[in-house]
Amino acid sequence: MLMSPEFAERLKDWSRGGQVAYVEADFWGGSGSQAAALWENGRRSWGPEHASIQAGPPRDDWPINAVLARLGAVRAGAADLFDAVGLGRERDMEGWRRAALDAPGYDAWEAACRAREEADARAAAERDRYTRRDDVPVVLDGRTVMRMLGLPPSPIVGPPSGISRRFTWNAVPSPATRPPPNSAAGPGASGAPDDSRCARRH
Repeated sequence: MLMSPEFAERLKDWSRGGQVAYVEADFWGGSGSQAAALWENGRRSWGPEHASIQAGPPRDDWPINAVLARLGAVRAGAADLFDAVGLGRERDMEGWRRAALDAPGYDAWEAACRAREEADARAAAERDRYTRRDDVPVVLDGRTVMRMLGLPPSPIVGPPSGISRRFTWNAVPSPATRPPPNSAAGPGASGAPDDSRCARRH
């Protein structure tokens, strides 16, 4: 374990007031190693336990899960105790250290982690709104769009994006049939635009 003898002595002192666990982990691409130990009543009561971890489903006998169980942690729907207490929200031990130093307490750290996850989920949902999905058919293709707008055939015009599909085209005149500006023909003869002939957004 990376813990120094001096720090082990400090853990012994802290444990006189209740159980204290030390955990460490080193991961890369889902594989790595774990170690854990437990102190209580001024002495080390369990560990240190070490294990090499391979990518795959979590196991209850991994050192960190095992020591968390001895502390009374509850899975509560999480994949394992490691995730249940929030250790999986940081990428490495340095992340754990920063979280411990930055947050005034576990509750504040938990709230900050949840807020970050919710913000990431909202950002992902917003990106999804404007991303073309292969499993959703495009109602308009480029040829139809050009025909509706009275444009000559061109490879430049393609299927509409997610934004343009949210608009409905109603009675849009083609350039060939649109009256010239300030003409006296039809509604809007005074030169004002005729709202009934414009594309309306719903």
